[in-house]
Amino acid sequence: MPRSCARCATRWPASRRATAVSSTPGAGSAASTRSPTGFARPSLRLAELAGRRVAILGAGREGLSAARLLCEELAHPDVTLLSEQEPTPDAARRLGVLPGLSLRVGADALADLSAFDVAIRSPGISFYRSELASAREQGLAMTSLTDLFLAENEGRRVIAVTGTKGKSTTASLIALALEACGIKTVTAGNIGTPVFDADPEAEAEVVVLEVSSYQACDLRHGPEIAVITSLHPEHLDWHGGLERYYDDKLNLLRRARGPVLVNGGNPDARARTSQIARRRLFNDPSGVHVLGDRVREGSREIGDLSTLPLGGAPGSSNLCAALAVASALDLPLTTAFGGFEKFRGLPHRQQTIASRDGIDYVDDSFSTIPHSTLHALRAFGDRPIAVIVGGRDRGVDLSPLVDALRAAKIRAVALVGETGPRLAALLPTDDARVNRCRSMDEAVAFCRRRLPKGGVVLLSPAAATGEDYADAPARGAAFARSAGVDREA
Repeated sequence: MPRSCARCATRWPASRRATAVSSTPGAGSAASTRSPTGFARPSLRLAELAGRRVAILGAGREGLSAARLLCEELAHPDVTLLSEQEPTPDAARRLGVLPGLSLRVGADALADLSAFDVAIRSPGISFYRSELASAREQGLAMTSLTDLFLAENEGRRVIAVTGTKGKSTTASLIALALEACGIKTVTAGNIGTPVFDADPEAEAEVVVLEVSSYQACDLRHGPEIAVITSLHPEHLDWHGGLERYYDDKLNLLRRARGPVLVNGGNPDARARTSQIARRRLFNDPSGVHVLGDRVREGSREIGDLSTLPLGGAPGSSNLCAALAVASALDLPLTTAFGGFEKFRGLPHRQQTIASRDGIDYVDDSFSTIPHSTLHALRAFGDRPIAVIVGGRDRGVDLSPLVDALRAAKIRAVALVGETGPRLAALLPTDDARVNRCRSMDEAVAFCRRRLPKGGVVLLSPAAATGEDYADAPARGAAFARSAGVDREA
């Protein structure tokens, strides 16, 4: 049987039924035991993995964390990690010392799951893959590290943040606001640290989780408070379409046990959450919002945006979200606002990495949709901009970018990746500012040549990474190298 786990808010009981247990539906949702694919799906807790044959799907951060958790906490683990790619040398070393763990690596590693009772899915493995759907139909119970954590921490104060963009910034701001009020807080999840690793001794009073659509899609348990920052088309290939992507995002909100905080300035988020009974709006006159430089809750003034450190001020809607959380927890908002003075931005999100010869180099590699690139282009006012755009083509509508790229302040548009040709077809063919580039070095050099002093070379791709880069941080590191900055991903 499992041992007592310090990483859980509650201690595991000496025994627990091995059968599925139901969870309470979230705020404003209808009771449901159906998965996104339409068939019944059991709800699992850690204790129920004892004595079962468990498959961990994927050898990324969450896969490694799940393997370590089960092999260290289960008395007699029977765990197999399945990966379609060879684990990195460091991952292989760490996996090699875990008791009771087997590895299955190869292109067909996920093809046959019939030998397992339970699968723990990593976020990079689509819930909708045919192999997984077939296995579930055959009775395979499936869960995720995020859902296991939420199941084990139902009595703990957990705040979960999702949204197409703004998740990491908002999660970081929530932590700063709560810490300013004297509440020990830790961030975890999609922001970088797997949920069971961020606070192994369960010392924090509040856990702030960043939850991606990959992590939200099949949740059966929820946080105390859920926050959604925005809804825009993204990851359509993974989810199989826009409606399913939106529905998967909103699954987190439906599972929340308490307040659901929604960006009232985002039309889709506002419209698609109108039936949630415990919804509270931020970035809206009825809640926390910004008027000029003043942050208010209703008519009450909280703080002045102009007092925040230059270059550290986040998007106002993210700041409003963090204060809305503080309000939901009945914390003093002026004190919470003071915590934002420590915010210095996050890597690869409108991050100035160098200033040379009067030109700033800004890494916004995490801008993977047109909406976030538009936001980045507006962030620099009337300064001349040379922008690097392009990446993997996921079928997202690129037309919203066209008018912005034609603006007079745009001195160069370096097109890269699969979406480069699609954007080129939407822009004037005789525009000398537009250039198809074969490498990051070529793109940065082209941008630099066309900028006057006071300008900005901006990497803001409006697309996910393609074959050239493993992920957005790797793309940002390549940009830094091309800009003459020695920085690792």
